[in-house]
Amino acid sequence: MSPPVQTDPKQKFLTYYRYALWALIIIVNLLLHALGVHYTAMIFIANVMFFTMQGEPWRKYWEVLVGGAVGIFATYAMLRSIMWLTPYVGELIAFVIPLAIILFVLIVLHPKVPVLFNNVGFAYLLACTINMEAFMMHFWAHVITFVIGTAVLNAVCIFMMKPVAALAKPRNSSGASPAS
Repeated sequence: MSPPVQTDPKQKFLTYYRYALWALIIIVNLLLHALGVHYTAMIFIANVMFFTMQGEPWRKYWEVLVGGAVGIFATYAMLRSIMWLTPYVGELIAFVIPLAIILFVLIVLHPKVPVLFNNVGFAYLLACTINMEAFMMHFWAHVITFVIGTAVLNAVCIFMMKPVAALAKPRNSSGASPAS
């Protein structure tokens, strides 16, 4: 199936880029599955966050990578704190204290240091608590999968932009790009 014919260069680029992303994500999923890599959702959550954020691609790249890592390590610290505090203050208070601190940091300090404290960190706080036992047992597998997978996949998405833009560039009737 070929992309629909587009006359607007921006729309043509977006159409081609979506096809390229679709193919890339399928290939990455196949590769990760064949290699037996676990916790791949850590990569694809970051990829979704990358495309839903506003701004320059490399700024978004770093905000996703750093913010996600902050969220992952904050979740680990929160869960360890809960386990340590519970015998002393009870389950409810042991849950609320670290959660309140982490949410304060992510929400209130966001405007001060957005690359560290952002919605990506909050998303990973949520994602890592879906299965807390697996997260804590395989913490470093989560971290390594996130860091390497996110760094590579989102960088490839950025590097794909230039060749896709060249492909989508308007051409004259002879197939050559018009002179600038």
